[in-house]
Order: sequence, then C-alpha cells, then structure tokens
Amino acid sequence: MEEDIETNSIYSEDKEAFEKTRLENLRKERLAAIQKAKENIPSWIERGKALIFPERQADWEKCVRTHANSIYNGEDLDAALKVMEVLENGATIEEAKQVLKEQDFEPAVLQILFLFSSRGPELFESAAYWKLSDKDKEIIEAKKQENAWLAQINDFRNKGHKHNN
Repeated sequence: MEEDIETNSIYSEDKEAFEKTRLENLRKERLAAIQKAKENIPSWIERGKALIFPERQADWEKCVRTHANSIYNGEDLDAALKVMEVLENGATIEEAKQVLKEQDFEPAVLQILFLFSSRGPELFESAAYWKLSDKDKEIIEAKKQENAWLAQINDFRNKGHKHNN
C-alpha cells in the first residue's frame, strides 16, 4: 500500500513537470510565431500591393498588421496571398476554390479574398458553403461592381491617360 502512495506522488510530480514543460514549450512556440509574423509584415504588404488595386493598399496594410497579430499569426495572409497569386495567374474560380480548400483557415482567407482580390467576390460566391441571403448577394454584387470600376480606372491609368480636371 505504501508503494502505491509513493508511486502516485512520483507520478504526480512527473505529471506536473511534464505539464510545466509543455506549457513553457507552447509559450516559446507562440512567441516565435509572433516574432516571425512581425518579421513577415513588410513581405505580406509588398506581395499584396502587387495583387490588389492601389486604392485598397492602405486598407491592405491595416489588414496585414491586424492579421499578423491575430491567433493565426498571419498564416491566413499567406494562404490568401497564395490564392490571389493563383487567380492573378489566370486560374479559374474552380481551380482557386481547390487551392482555398487546401488552406487551414478557409473562412478567414475567404474574407480577405472578398475584400482585396479583384476576383474575390466571385470566389466568395462560389465557395460559400452556406446559403447566401439576399443581403449577402447584394453585398457581393456591389463588390463586383466596385472591382469592375477599379479595374476600369486602373486600366485607364496604366495606359498613360490622365484625368482632365
């Protein structure tokens, strides 16, 4: 009987030490992820600038800084940028959906894509796994129209035209 008590106390000490070590390792991993996210902020901003309309760049920078400090430590940004790059390289919405499904952060990534990708609303509409309400459809349509307008004015700018005020 005494051996059982001794074994139990050793087990308890081992369990406490294990738990303490486990928590310390988790803390170190979290701090390393936070540091890595901070270091990636400039890269995420630059990658995004190459993929989004100039009119959205200030909002993109805010998004990057917010997501870098989120529970995902910007991993959702990496995933969204990967999908944006695929779309920018001419992938179909179905191909982009497949890349999206391979991501671990699908809802967060879908939101980023909706807000910043020129083809985000179409992808959002196609990838939504819930029934879109009439209000959802109105918002998606408005974003599509906004993107079409931004594409038109940026195409105009890129061809060397200037506004006559």
